[in-house]
Amino acid sequence: MDETRSLFEPGGPVFHAVEMDLPAFRAQAPSLRARHAATLVRTLDGAQCRTALAFFGTIAAALEFPTDRVGWNSLNDRLHDLTWLPAPGYLLLVEEAGSFLADEADTVLGHWHEIMALHLAQRYTPGRPVAPRKVLMQVEPGGMEGLLARWARIGAQVSVVGHD
Repeated sequence: MDETRSLFEPGGPVFHAVEMDLPAFRAQAPSLRARHAATLVRTLDGAQCRTALAFFGTIAAALEFPTDRVGWNSLNDRLHDLTWLPAPGYLLLVEEAGSFLADEADTVLGHWHEIMALHLAQRYTPGRPVAPRKVLMQVEPGGMEGLLARWARIGAQVSVVGHD
């Protein structure tokens, strides 16, 4: 995947998407990790996160949350703390992003967007560096238009990343 530098820099879009089949995405993930070895990279299976409840459990396991209790408020707190997983940057890979929160209303996706993008953007202030937290979503060929349309309905910007 090219254009990955922006995934590891503060500021700019938080959400990125790439259109490629899942086996190709998984095959390229190790090289992405190797090029940015200091960044903590974790993977979520969007097909296992069709509901908010399933998402909470999946992200808690992926990011080793110190408690089992996760809801929107505690997710916000955990994602903006991460002291138990210190890193200069964080990248969350979401496989099968077309299925991510697919059984929920768009407003639920909006909660995720607010936590990751809006609150985080307020923390990027000059002279006060914050470890970047980014999301790279994989969507199957032919699925990008639908993914972008859903994110547009909640007023979110998604940067489309090319691939090799």
